[in-house]
Amino acid sequence: MVLSMRKKISTIDIHDAALKVFAEFGYKKATMEDIAKELNMTKCNLYLYAANKMDLYQNTVREAIIKWQLHVLEALLTKKTAVDQFFTLGTMAIRYLDEVHDLRTLLKRDPQIFPMFPTNEPYETIHNDSVKMLQDIIERGIAEKIFRPVNVENISRILFSLYKMFIIRIYVQDSGDKSVIKALFNEALDLVTRGLFASPPQEGNGPVKLINTA
Repeated sequence: MVLSMRKKISTIDIHDAALKVFAEFGYKKATMEDIAKELNMTKCNLYLYAANKMDLYQNTVREAIIKWQLHVLEALLTKKTAVDQFFTLGTMAIRYLDEVHDLRTLLKRDPQIFPMFPTNEPYETIHNDSVKMLQDIIERGIAEKIFRPVNVENISRILFSLYKMFIIRIYVQDSGDKSVIKALFNEALDLVTRGLFASPPQEGNGPVKLINTA
């Protein structure tokens, strides 16, 4: 029995099927016919859920990223301290991609989903929500007097850029042994949280400035 004769299919089912097809063939080679076939429906019926292939692709990617975020958020809600949340955010986000083959494959096929240096990023609003998660954790850590006072917005964006770099190295560029790069990610987290100095620098009371920001 075709889906057109069943109860109305959910957009989640549509996007799950589309993600599978886009991951397998890439955006250019994937067709609406391929996605309709995956859903056991006609192409005409598929157009009731998407204006065109690009519309379906962007909505599919948005939902996939949001699922990624929600997976991390659920893990954060189980942690009691800002420190536990901080480490959980990064590690669970990477672990999720190990488990979700279609999103991992699509990231490799289309690096603009998660670009290191975006100029016109189509998913910027969603990625900003991830930065906001970091901001909330850092603000909580400062309130708990675990983290020192910092410019929360700037530090969150720096940390998110660092996290993106490792995601790109591990899953997009596919460069080298993933276990080695993941070990480097752990070292980066250790450096961020513990710092490089055995004790705080003695000269000056403010943050270290290496370049003139004027």
